[in-house]
Amino acid sequence: MRICVALLSLLASGLAFGTEVRFDTEVMAVLSKAGCNQGTCHGSQNGKGGFKLSLRGEDPAFDYVALTRDQLGRRLNRHSPAQSLILLKATAQVPHEGGRRFGPKDPEHQILLDWIAHGASPEAGNARRLTALKVSPDRAIVHGHGKPVCLSVEAVYSDGTSADVTRLAVFESSNPQVRISTLGEATLAPTAAGLVESAVLVRYLNVQTVARLAFLPERGQFQW
Repeated sequence: MRICVALLSLLASGLAFGTEVRFDTEVMAVLSKAGCNQGTCHGSQNGKGGFKLSLRGEDPAFDYVALTRDQLGRRLNRHSPAQSLILLKATAQVPHEGGRRFGPKDPEHQILLDWIAHGASPEAGNARRLTALKVSPDRAIVHGHGKPVCLSVEAVYSDGTSADVTRLAVFESSNPQVRISTLGEATLAPTAAGLVESAVLVRYLNVQTVARLAFLPERGQFQW
């Protein structure tokens, strides 16, 4: 089974487990990656189950209040972070209409856990803005339907820093025959045939970019 190395890049990029986590660029990214702030979930006009987030994370300040203060702050447990309602629901350890969004051993869970354990502050250090998003490769032609394309995503911030955010980026393929894993691995559906092209929308926080992929059939052996 082929997998991309995005998870290793994640650990090397400053999102290491057990460290202080930024709300503005990491917690908000987890909410988007898990689909929590989509229009069909808590990002809808009226929210879901009494919990409302801004649509696609457009208002981090609003979301911070919703997570930490709304309903007397019952969604976070600073004394026992692992028992926080936001984690128990997202991992389906307690009933959740949206189902399981990630597992207890996934990076998304660890990011939220570390954020809560370090006091659930609105940000770690000075606020920074996401200024650019780069995907690599942004164009690829693959010979052979069985070969994957591993996309990596780099975020560039207003303070001059950058980080590999592949594991927290959201991928959407324009062609249902091209499947994108949570690690940014693009593969073809088993039923795909002939030339298959797709534009892959890559989104992280409020910035998006596109990677264009083309899969060609494997060339047959020539006989002279």
